Amino acid sequence: MNRTLSTTNITTLNETGYNDMMESFNGTTVVDVKGFIDSLFYGVFGSMLNIGYLLVIGGIFYLMWNDQKSLLLPSILVLLFGRFLFTFIPDTMIMYAKVFAILGLVAVLVKLYRDGRQ
Repeated sequence: MNRTLSTTNITTLNETGYNDMMESFNGTTVVDVKGFIDSLFYGVFGSMLNIGYLLVIGGIFYLMWNDQKSLLLPSILVLLFGRFLFTFIPDTMIMYAKVFAILGLVAVLVKLYRDGRQ
């Protein structure tokens, strides 16, 4: 049995998600929550993190709307917890989230106006 020496380089595993997760802890008492969540999403969505955030956060609000058949509950939650949610949304998606929050506020105001007139 003869063995030959390999002349090609071996491709290494892509450990970007793991490295990002370990860097989010950074050995300190302060944890970089956004970096940690990004590393979790990186394993599923790869470089399309914005789509992952849209699917998770938008999916939750879609399920609430589908269950209630009204925009009232998702709109109130976005208005109450919007600032908290906007810290986890990537910078490219914040404008769209704010537009949806404004549309939700308009939906709540229209609902209150219609209920007051009846």
